[in-house]
Order: sequence, then C-alpha cells, then structure tokens
Amino acid sequence: MNVIDKINEKQIRKDIPEFRVGDTVKVGVRIIEGKRERVQDYEGTVVARRGGSVSETFTVRKMSSGVGVERTFPINSPKIAYVEVMRKGRVRRAKLTFLRGIFIYNMQKFLKEYLPYIIVIIIVILVKIFFITPVRVKGVSMNNTLKDKDIMLLNKAIYRHQDIKRFDIVVIKMGNEEIIKRVIGLSGDEVVYKNNKLYINNKLIDEDFNKVYDINLNDYNTSVLGSSKVPKNHYFVLGDNRPKSADSRLLGFISQKDIVGKAEYIVFPPKRWKANKLLTK
Repeated sequence: MNVIDKINEKQIRKDIPEFRVGDTVKVGVRIIEGKRERVQDYEGTVVARRGGSVSETFTVRKMSSGVGVERTFPINSPKIAYVEVMRKGRVRRAKLTFLRGIFIYNMQKFLKEYLPYIIVIIIVILVKIFFITPVRVKGVSMNNTLKDKDIMLLNKAIYRHQDIKRFDIVVIKMGNEEIIKRVIGLSGDEVVYKNNKLYINNKLIDEDFNKVYDINLNDYNTSVLGSSKVPKNHYFVLGDNRPKSADSRLLGFISQKDIVGKAEYIVFPPKRWKANKLLTK
C-alpha cells in the first residue's frame, strides 16, 4: 500500500453502515449557521452510488409536494453526521430507474384521465385565437342595436372565405383598442348623407336599424376625406348612434387589414338576445 492509499484509507469513514441502491435511508446533514450547528434529516431512496474509495458518492431521491427531488452526497464527507438505513430495498441496480418510472406511470395515468379535458382546452384556445372570440361593446356609439357592455361573438375567420358586406357589423383594430361599427360604404362607393338620409351611389338607402334618432345631422359626403369614392380595400363605417359616434366621418376610410372580423351574435346578457335580428339589415 503506497502513501496515497494510506491517506485515502484514513479518510474513509468507518461509521457509515452498509447500504445499497434501492434502500431507504435517512441522512443527517450538518448545517452550520454562524456559530451554531444543527443536523437536518434528508430521507429517501438511494437511486445511485458512484465512484469508489474517498470520492464515492450516493444519490438519494425523495418526493416533496408531489415532485421528485434528488440530492447527491459524498459518502465520506464530514458534513454527513450519520446515515441510517430505514428499510432495505429489493431492487439491486447501479442506478434505479423504477422511481423515475413511477413518475412516468403517474404522468400516463394523469394524461389518461385528463387528456380529453386538455384537448378541449387547447381547442378552445385555438378557436379563440383564430376563429371565434368574445368581444365587449364599449360606449353608446352603436345604440340601440348594441348597448354598452353587451358581450358579442366575434367571427375572425369569416372574411377569409367571403367578402365584407354592406351593413356588416365589424370589429376594427385602432392602435391598442378595438371599436365596433357598421359597414356602410364598400370600395368604389360614393357615400352622401343629406337631410338625415343616406345615399350610396345616388341611391336612397333605407336604414331600418337607425330610426330611433330624431336629430338633424349635418350633411356629409365622402369627398371631404379626399376622395369622392371609397378607395380600394377600404371601407366607410358609421355607428348606428350617428350623433355620438366617432367613425369614418372622423377617422377616415378604414383599411381592410384593420378589420379583425364580424360581430355576429349578442351572447350576454340573455335579455339582449332579441336584438340579434338588428345585427343584419
């Protein structure tokens, strides 16, 4: 035996009991806090032993709040106050995988039980992102068709396969906000408001949804926006409550790319369901 072996032999602890992978052990870990020292127990199953002689280590795994936690200890470290074998295990392998297998089993059991719900949640999220999402009416600009705080279903996908139609109620992206208005003028239309009556391309348009306001409004036409006709891929929108609506008369023509989708149905409150018939002319 050479000098190094003799030094190493002196550092090998004789007070550590024999234990193997699979055994349940309690490790007393010395913790120094200032001038005080205390011993904290760490109990779990030995899942690995590595190395040999002075450098040998062992790994103990325990469950904490449903999560597997592993900690590796140098077997000859003075920080270990003691190792107590609580229970002998039946499994004898250099590295335990059955504990990790328990996690996999529990995960499979969890997925088997909750996978349908997870799929439904994912579908709902995808539908909300790409197809249909609730939108809340803010303000009185669409009275009496829509009222403040009405909750509507916004169809985001409808204009991917069909054109925007006159009198559609649409949600428009304006900076960080979204507004709800009714499409009045399509691309190429000339819109004129004269004597409280709406004319599109010199044709009088009957607005069934806008007969509750007996207020004389100033005459208006699209030429004040710099073009007598609505430009290509743009729309002229108005609020049904014309006297109290910030719409194309103020905002100008609305680009098609700023239209998020079509507001189709009032879903809340239930007493407003009857108003759904006013959403289309």
